Amino acid sequence: QQQQQQQHKWYRSSPNVRCYKLGANDGSALAKLHSPSLIFISTWINSIRISTMIDTGATSSLITMSTIIKLNCQDQIHRQIGEITLGDSRTKITQHGWICLNLKINNVNYQIRAIVVDCLTNNFILGMDFLRKYKVEIKISQQCLVIRYEHQYLYVKFERPNSARLSQQCTSLPRCKAVVNTVISGISNEKKMYLNVIDQRIQQDKRIRICDGLVNVKDNNIQLIIDNPTKTMVTLPKSMVVGTADHLPTDVYCSTLFSNIETEGTYVTREEEKQSMDLDKIILTLTQHLGNNQLYYQQVINLLKNHIILFDTSQTRTIKTDIHHVINTGNHSPVNAKPYFKTIEQRKNIQQEIDKMLKAGIIIPSHSPWSSPVVLLKKPNGEFRFIIDYRKLNSITTKDCYPQPTVEELINRLGGHQWFTKLDLKSGYYQIPIHPADKSKTAFITQDGLYQFQVLPMGLMNAPPSFQRIMNNIIGYNRWDYILVYLDDILVFSNSFDDHMKHLQQLFNVLNIHQFTLNPTKCSIAQQSIEFLSHTITKDSIVPLKQRIQAILDMPQPSSLSQANKFIGKIGCEEQIQAANKLKQVLTEEPLVLKYPHPTASFILSTDASEYAIGGTLKQIIDGQTHYNYFLSRLLTTTERNYSTIDREALAIFWCMEKLQQYLGGRDVTIISDHKPLQQFHKKIKLNSKRIEHWLIKHQEIIPQITAVIYRKGRHHGDADGMSRPDIDDHRNELNVTTRSMTKINQHQLPNNDNAKSKSSNDDKELTSKNMTFNFSSERISQEQKNDPEILRIRQQLLQKKFDKKNYVIENDVLYKIIQLPRAHTKFKIVFIPLTMQEEVISCYHDHPTAAHFGVNRTWLKMRTICYWSNMKKDIHDYIRSCEKCAKFNIRRTAPPGHLHPIEYPQGPLELISMHFWGPTPQYSINGNKYVLIITDYYTKYVIACPLPNNTATSTAKSFVEQFIFKFGIPRRLVTDQGVHFNNKLMQNLTTLLGTNHIQTSAYHPQSNGLVERFNATFHPQLS
Repeated sequence: QQQQQQQHKWYRSSPNVRCYKLGANDGSALAKLHSPSLIFISTWINSIRISTMIDTGATSSLITMSTIIKLNCQDQIHRQIGEITLGDSRTKITQHGWICLNLKINNVNYQIRAIVVDCLTNNFILGMDFLRKYKVEIKISQQCLVIRYEHQYLYVKFERPNSARLSQQCTSLPRCKAVVNTVISGISNEKKMYLNVIDQRIQQDKRIRICDGLVNVKDNNIQLIIDNPTKTMVTLPKSMVVGTADHLPTDVYCSTLFSNIETEGTYVTREEEKQSMDLDKIILTLTQHLGNNQLYYQQVINLLKNHIILFDTSQTRTIKTDIHHVINTGNHSPVNAKPYFKTIEQRKNIQQEIDKMLKAGIIIPSHSPWSSPVVLLKKPNGEFRFIIDYRKLNSITTKDCYPQPTVEELINRLGGHQWFTKLDLKSGYYQIPIHPADKSKTAFITQDGLYQFQVLPMGLMNAPPSFQRIMNNIIGYNRWDYILVYLDDILVFSNSFDDHMKHLQQLFNVLNIHQFTLNPTKCSIAQQSIEFLSHTITKDSIVPLKQRIQAILDMPQPSSLSQANKFIGKIGCEEQIQAANKLKQVLTEEPLVLKYPHPTASFILSTDASEYAIGGTLKQIIDGQTHYNYFLSRLLTTTERNYSTIDREALAIFWCMEKLQQYLGGRDVTIISDHKPLQQFHKKIKLNSKRIEHWLIKHQEIIPQITAVIYRKGRHHGDADGMSRPDIDDHRNELNVTTRSMTKINQHQLPNNDNAKSKSSNDDKELTSKNMTFNFSSERISQEQKNDPEILRIRQQLLQKKFDKKNYVIENDVLYKIIQLPRAHTKFKIVFIPLTMQEEVISCYHDHPTAAHFGVNRTWLKMRTICYWSNMKKDIHDYIRSCEKCAKFNIRRTAPPGHLHPIEYPQGPLELISMHFWGPTPQYSINGNKYVLIITDYYTKYVIACPLPNNTATSTAKSFVEQFIFKFGIPRRLVTDQGVHFNNKLMQNLTTLLGTNHIQTSAYHPQSNGLVERFNATFHPQLS
């Protein structure tokens, strides 16, 4: 600091002259001289001008590594790491190697070998090796060098460097640029001069960035732009030297425009040095596909380097535009919410995210009357996603109807073009400004504070329309000529490479002016084949991506008649392979069944979930015809397979909406699902499923696009149903064709561990609601009978008196069958059920909760006294055989192997009782119970079922005493299995105290306690 103060005082009286000792940066040696004693000349290397110092005290020529990088000739260095000792015998600098350079002095070429070092006070020094080789004479009196060249003498004038100093103290705010006035020392009549700025390491020390370039000179003053890229304020003292202004011939003005543009953003801090290296890697990644064509490669490289700031993601920038996102809530009063309770660990995670956004200027502290709570959603990697629950704010926001471009009109515009570039905005929403009057509405609340956004946050309604409006306004006249914009995706298309470079140059200029930031990892530059909006686009074709129809292609080939029937309907077994392949070909090859979306027709998204997969179809109804736009499906993960039915069905909706978000844009969509409880899920704030609530918050931007959720029975939901069942193997259906001869073979085969069991496509058979109702009115039966051919024939014959009225009768326009049961002396009439109602009647007497899914005989015995149709028992048999719940819960009861040893039959009540646990259930009951303790008396067959929240030893003993012993008395013998809830010290002491003989069955042998096990087998399907 003392040294700088001395320098500043000395600046006022005399110019600054440094003492150079073979490039030593020891600028502290000061002297009061009227003219500089150092000799500089202008040299040219690779068409770049370099101010070169002539040093007679240097034995070798030296050049800095920063100059080598500027010349772009790093690969020409002959590596030889070492150290060089300067003339003071103390100072040492690092040597990287040596390089052969082609110098041009006064349009004459010279060869020189120079040592590459870290840093010098001058970028390039010519030493005695150059002076001896070319017999250089120094003419001090004439202010020139004399170089012998092919028997001629070449005179090279000394440069007269004019230092540029700040005319006054300058203060630059963080991350800002400042225009400062500088004064050129000496007298110059030039109107344009070349400014050679101070060394980059000096810029690093001062924490500023300045660029070389041409400057306009007026009265020895020039205007200079100084950039402060740091996060702190920088103050520069008066009279600080910022560079030297040199005379430049007019015929080389354009050559110097490239002088220092590559090093503008480097060597400010180590962090920025790393960032510069990352940007270089980005450029190489974006251009590696052009490596075979050096001409194209170099043009793209130069273009990207000139606009490298577009790919700098280290800073958050807001787009400069007059259009802002507006949140139109009308005259509605502010909505606010209390913060959701979070654990200490979650609060730390929230605060970390808030600190990051505060640091980036995305949010600021707020005093807003509006507030929305924060939600943390856990990612698959264990981290948390920071999301704001804007559902209340979105519910009172007026919808923005700004038009979104359709996929068809965008794709059709691209045909016939050869070169394509796709650009993606980095965190596009955070680049969009929000209207100042509406910033307070974006406020969010945590347990530790209230904050509001300065830019467009995620989760707000109308974000896509605002984004599209701003992009269309900025791109302006270029739109449709050679640029397509779809939200944060920009596509440039051209007929030739030269046109493509011009188009990219114009677009990059616009993006630079408006301060856009691109996401380099999602950009593709100068490609001849590109993926855009789920299509692969080339010069000759536009083909939908295979993922749109992959769900169909992945369907396995049928291997049995039943599988073939599921896939293509009832066909002959010998034709199944050809028919399946033909159907796939029709669905997936040109001309595709898939259609482009109609610009005005609304979308219909049909979704479905099975036990192991989810899927959906996107379609439109146009002039009564169904046009399919997209097929998609995927398998569920192991965790997702454990979800409840409602969660899996909701997952199918959210996953399909997320996958199709780019395809749908901001357009409305109607959801069709075969799960009735989801009809109003998008309109509710609170749901019974926390998982669905989290999905609603995560996808709150697209929820307003859902106009309705329509319930459709499974039999009418075949398209989505097929997408959620990619594996068409159905082992359950094989039970229908298994014979006794096959049973012996199956016993020797390995068990099938495939857990992916298909559920029936007739989802409407899954009647789980206790409020199931059926319409069996006389009016309906009469109407359906009139459409049944068999009943019509019987009615006509009755009217023509061809049938004996003892068997049939018509009353109130309904046909009845007159029957007499065996061992019964009276006749009675039962309804003749038409074909269209037969399945519904069976469902009533089998699927209803009161029917309890009994077997074929029991169901038939109930139905035969109420209704009739031909082959009724066979239809009941086929229906129950295909019942999913019966196949899932009913076990096949066969006689156990070996000799039976029956339990001694008791002589009266309480002689022998058995006890067993049933459960756990998938979820807790209303009273918080998950298990049932079953106690059965062997003599009376009386059963007691005690619901319990758990099956611990304490709960078991307490329930046994309170629910059985206190009410009925002490049993003589007690039979249980060896579970830890029965086999423990507490139960042992209890039975000893009561005098009860506690008998435990053999391990893994439930037949020993058959009475209670048999009850559980009936109890389970009834509850299900």
